[in-house]
Amino acid sequence: MVGTNNGKMQEEQYAIDERQQVVDKILNALADKYNRLILTSTIDESKSALQISKEHGIPVSTVYRKLHMLEKDGLIKVDGSVIENGKRYYLYKSNIKAINIIFTMNTLKVDVILNKDMRRSAYW
Repeated sequence: MVGTNNGKMQEEQYAIDERQQVVDKILNALADKYNRLILTSTIDESKSALQISKEHGIPVSTVYRKLHMLEKDGLIKVDGSVIENGKRYYLYKSNIKAINIIFTMNTLKVDVILNKDMRRSAYW
């Protein structure tokens, strides 16, 4: 029985550590103004890196770099592609619809509402 409880405690600690990693990724992404612009720009509509660049005056290379990191962290996804002038452009859409952060003396609560395409909410 002792071994069973220890295994359950390890699973719970793993789940807590995993949630904390997700929260850290979200908070780090939100700390960057370009990431915020990209995420808010793609909440309701899929957009190419070029569209995002033109709309917000962000260098295209910066947009691609930020998109790569946001995609790696699971905050944005490739949602299709278009071909213009013989070139294929990928369209990106935010996985996040809204983020509510409550920070008090002893608590950090991050509520993540996933984009409607995801059809669920996540709470960390």
